[in-house]
Amino acid sequence: MKNTLRSLFGGLAAVVLAVVAQAADLAPGPVSAGKVKGDASYMLAGTTQEIKLTAGTAIPQGAVIKTGPGSIVVVVFGSGSTASIRPNSEVEITKFEQELFAGPLPANGEPSVSNTQIKIMDGEVVSDVAKLKKGSEFVVTTPVGAAGVRGTKFSVRFNASTGRFVVRVAEGGVLFRGNVDGTVRDIRGGSGFDGTDVAPLTAAEIRGIIAIIEEFVAIGVRRGNVIIERDEIDTSVSAGG
Repeated sequence: MKNTLRSLFGGLAAVVLAVVAQAADLAPGPVSAGKVKGDASYMLAGTTQEIKLTAGTAIPQGAVIKTGPGSIVVVVFGSGSTASIRPNSEVEITKFEQELFAGPLPANGEPSVSNTQIKIMDGEVVSDVAKLKKGSEFVVTTPVGAAGVRGTKFSVRFNASTGRFVVRVAEGGVLFRGNVDGTVRDIRGGSGFDGTDVAPLTAAEIRGIIAIIEEFVAIGVRRGNVIIERDEIDTSVSAGG
């Protein structure tokens, strides 16, 4: 693949970050809006002022992203994982911490240990999580429970008006822990959970999740603090995990 990596953040060169001596040390990592479609905004932590969100914007920890009808925001983390915030959603990027590392992002997993936490107040998030290293976490929370993964393609939807939610897993696996009784559900690829039972997804539901993730490939995925051009992406890896 051609090496045409370009910096998303001004002043950053080929070396992403320096390697640290303590492997367990985590620091706030880069998060950005890789794609913005339609009307979207964000609010800084502790504020109510909405700021227009555009592609390439660095997203600080604790920021709340809001999308309007027909609007989408693809959030990209320095780990290589992506989260597509779907229309009519309100989602907090609670935390992204990562070990410092040097060099380009690997094709099949994250470059260093990370901790990602996303909170859905309303709406849906479709995530494509890079294969995580031992000690890493990627958690999507809602007011009714939390979904934790190791490396997977899945969606979490929460309706703030009704309190209903659904977790759908296209590939990989998700552990969902309810806030009320603490019950843990193991949701494997091709299954979904709506608060009652774990049940198989339809072929159309699985294709729908994969199609959303493949949109990232079509536009040239922006991963962390670098842009990977469309001709650099191995589509077999991006679409199939």
